[in-house]
Amino acid sequence: MYIPPPNSAELLENVQPNQLDDATPCQSWKVRDLVNHIVGGSQWFGSSMDAGGTDDDGNDMPDFTGQDYLAIFDDGAKKAVEAFGRDGAAALVIPEIVFVPIRI
Repeated sequence: MYIPPPNSAELLENVQPNQLDDATPCQSWKVRDLVNHIVGGSQWFGSSMDAGGTDDDGNDMPDFTGQDYLAIFDDGAKKAVEAFGRDGAAALVIPEIVFVPIRI
């Protein structure tokens, strides 16, 4: 059974459009940046696993905030859970996530 990552969906559910340009505790990020990071990450993990890796560093992420970002997050999270749950997934190495290779 699919269960979304703790707190991510709840966080996104509570973001209102008028809050997107609000500041976050991280001085260089607005709420919009955080939403895009969470939603984009959910999409990135599943597609990276399906492709066996990626050259994409995530810096060219689209702005999901003009769309149903909760539905896009949910779709990405489901795909990531499916991808990580497949036979052989534990043997794959995603070349770069942030700064280090990660073995699953």
